[in-house]
Amino acid sequence: MGPVIYAFHPSPAPLLYRDLLIVLPLYFAFLLNEPQDWVDRLPQPLLWLVAAFSALIVAQMANPNIYHPLVALIGAKVWLFYLPLTAIGYAYARSRAELIDFLRLFAVVAIFPCLFGIAMWASSTLFGYYRTMTFVYGIPAAEATQDFAWFWLGAFLYRIPSTFQFPSQYFGFALFAIAPIYMLLRLDTDRRWRRFAGVALGVVIIATFLMGARGAFVFVPLLLLLILAVSRRIGGAIKWGLMVAALMAVALFVSRIDPLALLRQVSGLVAAYGAETAWGGMVAAFARGGWFGIGTGMNAGASRYALINYTPVQIENWYARAFVELGAPGLVLLVAIVAAAIYYGYRAYEQIRDPAAHRAAAAMVAYLIVMALNSLKGWQMDLDPTNFYYWLFLGILLRLPSLDEPADPGRASRSAGSGST
Repeated sequence: MGPVIYAFHPSPAPLLYRDLLIVLPLYFAFLLNEPQDWVDRLPQPLLWLVAAFSALIVAQMANPNIYHPLVALIGAKVWLFYLPLTAIGYAYARSRAELIDFLRLFAVVAIFPCLFGIAMWASSTLFGYYRTMTFVYGIPAAEATQDFAWFWLGAFLYRIPSTFQFPSQYFGFALFAIAPIYMLLRLDTDRRWRRFAGVALGVVIIATFLMGARGAFVFVPLLLLLILAVSRRIGGAIKWGLMVAALMAVALFVSRIDPLALLRQVSGLVAAYGAETAWGGMVAAFARGGWFGIGTGMNAGASRYALINYTPVQIENWYARAFVELGAPGLVLLVAIVAAAIYYGYRAYEQIRDPAAHRAAAAMVAYLIVMALNSLKGWQMDLDPTNFYYWLFLGILLRLPSLDEPADPGRASRSAGSGST
């Protein structure tokens, strides 16, 4: 949690403790207790691409342009540390019931940061942005809010970090949360949990529009539209389109944001993403790293913790980061991994027969596509918790076809029995 991490500011110890006390024990427990057949079940081309990418990262750790060996170690950790979560997600989803229990837990946990973020927005509106953020975060409030950044769109749109270190993490979490909550809405057979999932989905969407991330007005509607497009639910598109429009209208009404000012801001933002960050980032990466790159970690934001007064290159584009650090081979391999994840995720979606599971899988396929596009504008895939959830749920998506079963097995068996008489 952001406030907890900033309580130890400027020490990065809580970040290290999380990996040492949670992620590494998870990996060890997985290796000790799980059968190794997941290696054969996961798509082999994807595994070979990851292996080649990993080897290139290790080789680039010896690049003579690297500022310090610690920079290379941090860069390798950011690139590789969470990739094994795909195998864990694949192995964890043993049954549909266990997956639904996990999705229920996620939905319950996810709603609290979003409610807290909405409360922070309300407090900032009523009592003042500076006062609210300093009350929650203390002295590091300026760092948590990007120097108390805000936008004027007929009303103030504040940068809200909620329970995270900074707003980009909060946005990454909320954007991801839409997919598993939608999965719960489609998979769960309990009416009460489906009703809760519907409420939670509405809360998350409203929170994204009030957190001060202008990209939310681009990527949240895009994600929801892609879910419908992947699942080919033309009729549902009207219903969901009206729901998203209503939720956005609620967010704009309570925040008093001018829709026309927002439209101008978003259209300019999309143009800037394309010209300055996507294309411009690649041009800058080539100018800085050439065809062969300047070494692992040299464009990783986390490497700023390596040494005092050290500043990484910081070109905002995930693919450009691969280009500047690992050169053209790294860019090609990274694009191939992202494309393979989408391809095999969609292939898993196509193999599912049960309509409910089919629609649930569409949410994760749509999320993979959105993140492939979002990575053109920033390093969201390097940030917690996106880097954790992306790979974990990729494994769950690849496992879904083997969990294919009717939504209500008892009802299916009763129907089969009545048909045989």
